[in-house]
Amino acid sequence: IGESFITLPVLADDVGAGQVFSADLDLDGDMDLLAMEQSGNMSRWQVLENQTRENRSFYVDYNSPGGNGDVDSPFQYIYEALIRTIDHDTVLINGGSYHDRLFINKNLVIKSIGFEPVTLQPFIKSSFDSSVITIENITRLEMDNFFIMLDSLIDGEVAPDHIIGIQGTNVDSLLLRNISAWGLM
Repeated sequence: IGESFITLPVLADDVGAGQVFSADLDLDGDMDLLAMEQSGNMSRWQVLENQTRENRSFYVDYNSPGGNGDVDSPFQYIYEALIRTIDHDTVLINGGSYHDRLFINKNLVIKSIGFEPVTLQPFIKSSFDSSVITIENITRLEMDNFFIMLDSLIDGEVAPDHIIGIQGTNVDSLLLRNISAWGLM
């Protein structure tokens, strides 16, 4: 990323920063701003996400060696797609078993590609971990064709009894199609 930074001194005064850099920090295909303010020996950095790009679809396939989220080069993990989305994007996931815990805080469409559901088997090792899917502060989320396994962890251990399949806070509209959970309830 070092060579892709562009110094924008004119904007620096507008955001109260000593320097402003431009780079695709989150690798979503658009340029973001990184503002830096320095006071004595302290530096403060702020990332300003550029959310003006067209809505797009990100692809995920657990068999992928890892890619950029395009149809020909999908991400291997669901969370990789979620951190690069902005409101109204779509995440299309090849059916199969994933060990991701999902944190969703954007208005999205998330669904399985094909007939096989997306199976989420929790990777939960801490007593503080409580949900497989956490949804917060959104106005609309659409999910389709998910199977949540709550009775065992990926290493074969029995899951703790405090695990929740889907937990939501401040969610306005949630459309769930073909969602199943198995195990502790």
